[in-house]
Amino acid sequence: LLRNQNGVGNCVVCCGIHPVESCPRFVELSGPERWQCVRKHGLCFRCLRKGHRRGSCQQNPDRQGQHPLLGSGNPHRRQNRRRTRRSASHTCLYTL
Repeated sequence: LLRNQNGVGNCVVCCGIHPVESCPRFVELSGPERWQCVRKHGLCFRCLRKGHRRGSCQQNPDRQGQHPLLGSGNPHRRQNRRRTRRSASHTCLYTL
């Protein structure tokens, strides 16, 4: 989130004068597209602002995981876990 002269945030997605979480373009994206957008712009997973990472985020200390607009988890991590489980099950099947 960039700030203009009046201290109002400029959206990194559409350059509008609103935070990313209020951006119509961002909200319309699918879950995986939102994750891609957040990564592309280097936004915090917890507050969707620039300049820090989730571990050092002071904006929402009660929020444990990521921002609600990002869903229940990183789709890339879930996909990697599924692949690992599949590989493990294939390995088990081959060793029986």
